[in-house]
Amino acid sequence: MSKNRKNQILDKLITYFFLILIIVYPINVHAEQEIIFGINNVRKEIFYESSNLHTITNIAVKKNTPSGINNVFIFSQEILQIVNLAEKNVLSEIRFDWSSGVLRPDVIFDGVNFTIISKGPVAKLGAMDMHGRKKWIFNHDSNILENTMTAGDLDKNGSYEFYVATNKSMIQLDNMGNKIWSKGNGVLDVEIFEDDKKLYVASVTYNNRIEYRDFNGNLIKTINPKINIFDIEFIKWPNNTNVLTYFGSKIYIIDQEGVVLFHYNLGKDIYSIKGVPIAFGDIKKPFIAILAKFSSTIGKSMLCIFTYEGKLFYQEIINSPSQGIIAIDNTLLVGNEYGKVFKYFIKGRTRDVD
Repeated sequence: MSKNRKNQILDKLITYFFLILIIVYPINVHAEQEIIFGINNVRKEIFYESSNLHTITNIAVKKNTPSGINNVFIFSQEILQIVNLAEKNVLSEIRFDWSSGVLRPDVIFDGVNFTIISKGPVAKLGAMDMHGRKKWIFNHDSNILENTMTAGDLDKNGSYEFYVATNKSMIQLDNMGNKIWSKGNGVLDVEIFEDDKKLYVASVTYNNRIEYRDFNGNLIKTINPKINIFDIEFIKWPNNTNVLTYFGSKIYIIDQEGVVLFHYNLGKDIYSIKGVPIAFGDIKKPFIAILAKFSSTIGKSMLCIFTYEGKLFYQEIINSPSQGIIAIDNTLLVGNEYGKVFKYFIKGRTRDVD
């Protein structure tokens, strides 16, 4: 591994150390947001706020339900609040029985039940039930450094399995956290990829490759990106499913051959990134909204919205290290300030989420 890559990994670990401090001693920031570009393009309003939430770490919904989307899952490091989409009232507040705090939470659904997962990094990897109680924690040898984790049902048997990125290999776990196999070498990040209705697990390796494996761990495809990357998120924008990633202060979108399709420089080093395509109103070509978190010493994130053609449409500095972003219908929801979620839509073109 190159010296620069080692330094980047060290910087990332330091950042999450400070994020853990924020869990224990949350910063109270009341400064106004700074809209850098596009103030006349986008309107924003408060969608939801709670004094029990601090930094918004994720926003999720249950997809593909017959009755549509009814509830929004809003995460902070220690709490999940389930909020009714129409009434904006709290249906349930769940505190996590998780000593390290959940820095990268997510939820997977099984009928009316759901499982809360801690995806790392630095925070312990594992799963909790729908009441926030521990189901299992990833146990490993002392010489293994756990990085991130994802969940998917690659064999489509109705039960999720888990995939863990470690400094030694990628590990598959069953739905109770038991090790099934270990493949490859050092892995920085893992994510589920869907291609022609088939599911694969993709990983970013320490030697800067993206590897795709099937349920049994067989290597299906390898990509050699033209840039250095740390993590991956698959996003359908502008047309096909491509890879959203970052390195240093730059956002990148690369295709399935590793070719850079889009890049943008934020001017500050990025420490995590999320993105969603969004169809604003009657505009048929999708925009992309990207939320980039800076270091926890800076304590801020940046929201950027780009047109289908890749032109900057809106840019705002957010006064919390938020990682919560999701598109519902024509409206964008973003964790913005501590304990607040705002909705964004194009002025005069888009209806609200009601």
